[in-house]
Amino acid sequence: MSRRTLLRRSLFRLLCASVVTLAVAASAASVAQEAVSEPWVIATSTGKVSAPSSGLMPGEGCETGSDGQMRISGPGKSQIRLREDASLHRKDDATWEIRAGLVGFRFDPASGPLPLQTLTTPFARAECRDGLFVIKIAPHLVRIAVLRGTAEITGSGGVRRHLESKQECAATMSALSAPYVTNDDLYFAWYWDK
Repeated sequence: MSRRTLLRRSLFRLLCASVVTLAVAASAASVAQEAVSEPWVIATSTGKVSAPSSGLMPGEGCETGSDGQMRISGPGKSQIRLREDASLHRKDDATWEIRAGLVGFRFDPASGPLPLQTLTTPFARAECRDGLFVIKIAPHLVRIAVLRGTAEITGSGGVRRHLESKQECAATMSALSAPYVTNDDLYFAWYWDK
């Protein structure tokens, strides 16, 4: 057999192996993306609520009315709780936009490591991984509390604060407060059930 034929066969085998490797990698990436994008399922609700029946997928949102409350179950023991007059939008797999009301998050890595979660509000953004976080939005003020875990908060003008367990801070359109001890109302908002 000539060197040219041997070279062609070697190149053909290399090309076939590359195509198979790429196909397997693309399939694995697709499966991994599907696993990340699983819906957060509406576990319980009371009163007036609005939410997709199939669960909360990226690009979807939910709301509670003046007498509504909702619990949403995620991977492992992760959970989101919406109190009355709350509005939440899941922007993507790990970004949550709190538009109104009081919303609590428990991110639990029991089913494996979680990506960095981003909680956006009108006046500040929180970045966290695992723990308990409660956000309360009032007309001109946002309060962000860390009940367990840590979070990095970014306010207007790029001002940053690091919150430890049992700390909170407040944000307005133009300022972000220094951290202070969590007030009882945000603590009990997570632990107290109606």
